[in-house]
Amino acid sequence: GTPHRSLYFVGAKGTELVYLDPHHSQECVPLTALGDPGNLSTYSCGAPKFMRSDRIDPSLAVGFYCRTPAEFTQLREHLHQLQDDGYVLG
Repeated sequence: GTPHRSLYFVGAKGTELVYLDPHHSQECVPLTALGDPGNLSTYSCGAPKFMRSDRIDPSLAVGFYCRTPAEFTQLREHLHQLQDDGYVLG
């Protein structure tokens, strides 16, 4: 994110990144309670937060979760395509 501040980037709109601040911790919701919308209401932001992509700290760490080898292969191909399109990825 930025110096002394960690953020979760969850999307993009133009040159801005949509982020969540992970420092608002809460108790986990039991899986049996997931069907109750009242239990999930505090786990979302009332309004998204944005940051220009050129304001990200260069010490940024990025992680991806792939559930299957096929998802990993698809991610790898997509990242290679971004590099071929001129994006700097590393």
